[in-house]
Amino acid sequence: MLVYIVLPLTILYCLILSRILVKKTNSCTECYIARSNITLFIWAAILFGLAAFKGIRVGTDYPMYYYFFDDVAYEGRVELGISYIYQLAIINDSFLIFSSIIYFLIVTFLLLGIKKNCPNYLIGILFLVLTYVYFTSFNQLRQMLAVSLVFYGITLIISKKKNNKLKFIFIIAIALMFHNSAIFAFIFLLIPKVKYKPRIVIPLFLTTIALYFIPDVKNFIGLQVVKLSGVYAQKYANNLDYFFSINKEKGIIQLIPVLVQMII
Repeated sequence: MLVYIVLPLTILYCLILSRILVKKTNSCTECYIARSNITLFIWAAILFGLAAFKGIRVGTDYPMYYYFFDDVAYEGRVELGISYIYQLAIINDSFLIFSSIIYFLIVTFLLLGIKKNCPNYLIGILFLVLTYVYFTSFNQLRQMLAVSLVFYGITLIISKKKNNKLKFIFIIAIALMFHNSAIFAFIFLLIPKVKYKPRIVIPLFLTTIALYFIPDVKNFIGLQVVKLSGVYAQKYANNLDYFFSINKEKGIIQLIPVLVQMII
């Protein structure tokens, strides 16, 4: 239900109301709209409130996080950073503390990343919602916390300042405390700093999509990813075929936001 509330609200505000509500002056009105810290604060409050106070059953994996809290069954199943947040929640006997801390960090680093990387805050927030990045956090908490950290620090690797790459490595190290997949962010350090032309990017992107729907390739990559985490290797040890073969339609739906991002 939240999807049908947040999407129209975001589109209405970011594309229409923002320009109606700002009083026009002789100065650069569009500059004010594009880079308003008040806008970031308001949307941080909205996105945080909708996520942190949602129902426990909103999101495919979200009930699992409550189960870990309710049965104190998180030890050995989640990374150290998440484990520490669980401990704070259990000490205070409140799952709301867990969800509040997690979503505060996710929303904060995503919006700080928008402030750092995007010349227009409103368009950044709009894309955050339209490309389903925000709604993914309703399901994948640990992964999105790691993603938000990497997004915040990504400009460090294209900066010419000294020690910025070391700072980015430090950010990856923090992200690894929330999800093992952050280790793949090291690949960004190896990508040459050149402007890639569409005739190179588009064929590579289309090839990636084609490979996604080839079971043998997808299964091989998936198995390697699963091996990185003992928890998932154990969880799917007896039924890996099921893990990689289900939800074909869901896979197509999840691909749509990626296509939107690429087109943009």
